[in-house]
Amino acid sequence: MPPRTRIGYEIHTLDHTIGKLIFALKANLGKDSDLTQMQGWIIGYLYEHTGEDIFQKDIEAHFCIARSTATGILKLMEKNGFICRECSKEDARMKEIIPTEKSLTIQKEVVE
Repeated sequence: MPPRTRIGYEIHTLDHTIGKLIFALKANLGKDSDLTQMQGWIIGYLYEHTGEDIFQKDIEAHFCIARSTATGILKLMEKNGFICRECSKEDARMKEIIPTEKSLTIQKEVVE
């Protein structure tokens, strides 16, 4: 098969392999395995941008998700103790998203 027509198959295989690795990693996390894949990506994003002010609009733009989707994900993450939201120093209408120790610990385990 010419390489041009196999790209879809290769992407599917890569997606499947990564999914299996993520499933195995979630099993190793134990009690925190209720973390969804998107929540894990958001924690990784926050971890990589430590020291920067991150807001919901930044997450919406980075992950190309709608405002309502981001709101639901972030509310659940806050409820489960993965993030906290604090009013911005520059604009009280904006809530800065801050990872908790719980999420930083999980991200460090993932990186290892």
